[in-house]
Amino acid sequence: MKVYRIRLNVDKGFAYLESEGFDFEIRRQIYMGEKINTISNEKFIVKTKKGEYPDFMGSSSIPFISDKFKKVIENHSEINNINFLPTKIEKENYWLLNIIGYLDCFDKEKSTFSTFNNGEPDEIHNIVFLEENIPSVSIFKIKESPINIFITDEFKKVIEENHISGVSFLENTDLTFG
Repeated sequence: MKVYRIRLNVDKGFAYLESEGFDFEIRRQIYMGEKINTISNEKFIVKTKKGEYPDFMGSSSIPFISDKFKKVIENHSEINNINFLPTKIEKENYWLLNIIGYLDCFDKEKSTFSTFNNGEPDEIHNIVFLEENIPSVSIFKIKESPINIFITDEFKKVIEENHISGVSFLENTDLTFG
């Protein structure tokens, strides 16, 4: 099984968010994998407004997805860790893709990382996953790097087959890069 990080692909001239305007508390809830009931006071700053609005927009840590991408995820009942929150970016309908909880699949024995004083991972230079802890079709976060979103190769295929725009896939295992 391969695991990828997903990122926004701005190489194709897509419109993109420079800022979503969330306050500290909303950001904290997203990074901590907590369920959010509502979002408000969004101050979206869109760049390249003449570009196409992609299916995946925002940042890798605070992603927004189109109705099309949401339906793709909902068609996979094994993906049940998502909190979708409706919003509008300009006049387009989008959903905040909030991943609830963390998957316990970080292999501390085989990964290479520096640590904080308390021994917890700081910078992860080579991440290795405990594959037996990852469902085959999956989108997830890990507590050791809560700003990154990971997907399995099976879910990558689903994204590609459905022509979901705005997504790039990073195979690089150095989480200090990209």
